Amino acid sequence: MDLNILYQDEFLIAIHKPTGLHVHPSDFSRNEISLLELLQEEFGGWFAPAHRIDRATSGIVVFARNNQTASAMGELFSQRKVFKRYIAATRGFLPPDNTIITGSAETYNLSETRYKVIGQIELPFSVSRHPSTRYSLAEVTPVTGRRHQIRRHLSSISHPIIGDVRYGDGRHNLFFREHFGLQRLLLFAVELRFQHPFTSEEIILEARIEDDVRKVFAEFGWSGNW
Repeated sequence: MDLNILYQDEFLIAIHKPTGLHVHPSDFSRNEISLLELLQEEFGGWFAPAHRIDRATSGIVVFARNNQTASAMGELFSQRKVFKRYIAATRGFLPPDNTIITGSAETYNLSETRYKVIGQIELPFSVSRHPSTRYSLAEVTPVTGRRHQIRRHLSSISHPIIGDVRYGDGRHNLFFREHFGLQRLLLFAVELRFQHPFTSEEIILEARIEDDVRKVFAEFGWSGNW
């Protein structure tokens, strides 16, 4: 597999991870190679993911190339000094721009996700009990970084991400597979910004949504800087 390298220096390397690939080895998929292992095969040496995105999500993943960098990047993420932007396609018309908060700081499980609606469409197909079906496109910025946070938060307000087999709606997932040929989670990590921990340079990483998805989004009239 060709690695889509977005940025690299002696401290960091950023990759555009495709959907379906684990960031690091998983006990649940012992026979599948991970992005971490692909990096080690390609370059040799030591790598560690500075953060993670789900297997089904595509987009930007940053790896540290030594222990010191891994520690420094961990601090940036834990102190919420890394800006993360995702694009998500959801079932239904999302309410106006909003913030979803669950948990609390007192119980150490505070989760916060902000979103902005950037597209909506109503299609003349009956997927469930309604004669037509509605979808939204959202720009999502997670403030915290809990496991499956964006997927869980959007599902919790009854607007699950299309293609989400765990938190989503199987009828709409099937509709997108059969009508648009999209058999994947429609969640994309498209931007990451932070100050380089050693050079102090502002690092801005961007990844384009895959062409097969962009084609469908264009049919919906959805376009943007992704």
